[in-house]
Amino acid sequence: MNRVARLTWAGVGIYWIVLFTLTHIPAQRMPHTRINDKVAHLVAYGLLAGLLHLSFWIGRVPLWRAVMLVVMICAAYGAVDELLQSFVHRSCDFADWRADMAGCLAATALVAPLRVFVRDALR
Repeated sequence: MNRVARLTWAGVGIYWIVLFTLTHIPAQRMPHTRINDKVAHLVAYGLLAGLLHLSFWIGRVPLWRAVMLVVMICAAYGAVDELLQSFVHRSCDFADWRADMAGCLAATALVAPLRVFVRDALR
């Protein structure tokens, strides 16, 4: 694995740790923001999916495999994340998981065509 790939995966790891930490702070300890909860989920998982896509792209994982891996990883992690939140007195909400998946799919819908465009432009 080259240096750029290692740095990209390190970025994924750091972001994932921050995401996990923020989603497991009890709700009463979180600062009040005006950001809609579903928008926060959409953006958070969109960033996670985008970083995963970038890491797979740099790692030369074929596009179709990268798309499948990103969607499966986000779906599984989003479900586990929601379930674990109940242990810190946060809601386990199917609508939150749907917002997570919407962010994942939006990032995929942006990155996959970009990857094809870049690949074709470099030929």
